[in-house]
Amino acid sequence: MSTRPTPELDRLHALLLSHHKPLFVSIDFEGHQFICKGFKPSINTQVGLSILDTNKLSQPLPKGGLAIDTFHYVTGERAYFEKVERTTNWGKSQHIYHSEMGNKIKQFLPRDRKIVLVGHGISGDIAALRKLRINLGPTAIMGTLDTCTIFRELTGRITKLKDILVDVGCIFSRLHNASNDANFTLRALLLLAINNPGKSSLQDWQADAFRAISTEPLPEKAMGRFRNLERRDQKLLKVTELNFPGLPTSKPVVPHTHCIPNATSNISYASRVAIAA
Repeated sequence: MSTRPTPELDRLHALLLSHHKPLFVSIDFEGHQFICKGFKPSINTQVGLSILDTNKLSQPLPKGGLAIDTFHYVTGERAYFEKVERTTNWGKSQHIYHSEMGNKIKQFLPRDRKIVLVGHGISGDIAALRKLRINLGPTAIMGTLDTCTIFRELTGRITKLKDILVDVGCIFSRLHNASNDANFTLRALLLLAINNPGKSSLQDWQADAFRAISTEPLPEKAMGRFRNLERRDQKLLKVTELNFPGLPTSKPVVPHTHCIPNATSNISYASRVAIAA
């Protein structure tokens, strides 16, 4: 990691530790450009929101309630909704009219709470929010954080969400579903904060809490794909060993395997990286 100044990382730490106890609202649009150009009823779009309420964090850590709350709204054709719904990791996707999207989002931005907006390459998401007439003024939004910007600040690289998740050791599945992306973006943000504490006053129990949240096991329906890949890998390994004795059959695994549940610990490097496809 670079030793250059990291103002965005410093701001992330400050917001996580703020006495205001803000709501971190991670947001992701699929098809935000269609919203910005003129939102029509027939347009296929998605918005996903993942919420972390820092007011719920305390010492000692509660045994439950650390999970990020995730929501998913889809507009457009029924066939599109049904296709997208099958890839949703958390909760239930809701098929809504395009005219409902603004109000659906507003319910997660309560006026009596300080809000921190989170995204990956968030400029497009912000443009869509403005088109939907969401108040983004300083009285409504305490701060905005972009995982792409923070990662570039630390590494000098501009990269996709998938690459950041691999870098920080966060297991993931089914990207390009808006609700999944919102959840994984928030997990990546927390891992960037605790893996790079810098000069922050982040206490051990707080780091433990954020790590527990960001490495929480994926739901069973998301894990099914990992298990299918594991079975496929085992079959391929047997075939390779029989036909090509002595040939190397695997690549180094992704680091930080503590993030990966036991059921997937033997999945090949290629399968882990391809999991988002």
